[in-house]
Amino acid sequence: MSLALNDLLICCRQLEHDRATERRKEVEKFKQLIRDPETVQHLDRHSDSKQGKYLNWDAVFRFLQKYIQKETECLKTAKANVSASTQSTRQKKMQEISSLVKYFIKCANKRAPRLKCQELLNYIMETVKDSSNGAIYRADCSNILLKDILSVRKYWCEISQQQWLVCRNRFGSVNGASACGLRGSGFDSGQGHVPGLRAHSQWGMCRRRLIDVPLSSMFLTLCLSPFLSVGNQ
Repeated sequence: MSLALNDLLICCRQLEHDRATERRKEVEKFKQLIRDPETVQHLDRHSDSKQGKYLNWDAVFRFLQKYIQKETECLKTAKANVSASTQSTRQKKMQEISSLVKYFIKCANKRAPRLKCQELLNYIMETVKDSSNGAIYRADCSNILLKDILSVRKYWCEISQQQWLVCRNRFGSVNGASACGLRGSGFDSGQGHVPGLRAHSQWGMCRRRLIDVPLSSMFLTLCLSPFLSVGNQ
């Protein structure tokens, strides 16, 4: 293993430290390492080779998810009756955690979609499924679904019909007559879904048929245009 990847691996393991102060110190180092040119080159190559014995983007993402889980558990077990300033600090912490996920995905998929679609889908579905997660997490998961999964042509063929149904249950409803449309302008923080999110179940069947350019353009336009700013509100 290269020195660059060794440093990243050590950092990833430190993100699982039991002490919050130790984890916090590693976050900035983690962000620096995943944009370091040499580290990125190694991670890209290992992800492309699909050899699981080497550290790749998917493996790093799994470390990151463990960190998120640990931080989220700490927030959940904290006292509920606290001052407004403490509540504000917790909200800021949730925003930082969620922003770190989006930053990581951007770094990993900037040159090509190297994270596995299933890894991304599993993350957002598990996050949204937990009703105790705040509106910040759920809104950002909706944003990831639209901007980082549904906008990537390669991923369309990796989403099964069953997963489209799960998307329907978590984020909206499937409409067999349309490709993917968004109606309404907001995110329903009480219900944890995007109003009017619709997905054609046959998009999960693209292994058996080609998707022409006009149709894919329509898909992206309908899906993304009204909702790109939701995660940033």
